[in-house]
Amino acid sequence: MRQHRARIAAVVFGLICAAGDSTLGGANWSGQPYTLAVPDHITARGQARSGSLAMTLDHDTPCTITVSVATAGDEVLASAGDTLVTSYKLTGTSLQNGDGDWVDSSTFLTHTYNVLGTGPGDEITLWVRAAAASNRANNAGAYTASVILTTSW
Repeated sequence: MRQHRARIAAVVFGLICAAGDSTLGGANWSGQPYTLAVPDHITARGQARSGSLAMTLDHDTPCTITVSVATAGDEVLASAGDTLVTSYKLTGTSLQNGDGDWVDSSTFLTHTYNVLGTGPGDEITLWVRAAAASNRANNAGAYTASVILTTSW
């Protein structure tokens, strides 16, 4: 089985994707590096903000997308030890089993997505939502997370 990895680094107000493996073949994320900007800052307790990133998956065969992290905890938006409640979803018309609703960050790591058809290019949208704690104020700062989307065929 061949694989192509795309590293997704989420920043509350920006998201970057860069190739982790430049192997070309049955599936490849094109147009990297990607950048996502969440349009509004969190300004109150319990407030949530979200953003999305449309990525193009070039593929000539049905494939799967799995989600992982390099280090446990990387999936949670954090800054200097402070964390935000982090949720994700992956959507796209070519996904057989895309997410209809937000998925908590730890559950998101267990998901496998089936990409139907043979492309050539299908838009897959990664969504990230950050929510401030409801019982305390989060520290100001740039919160980052990092997930890896791996395509296999």
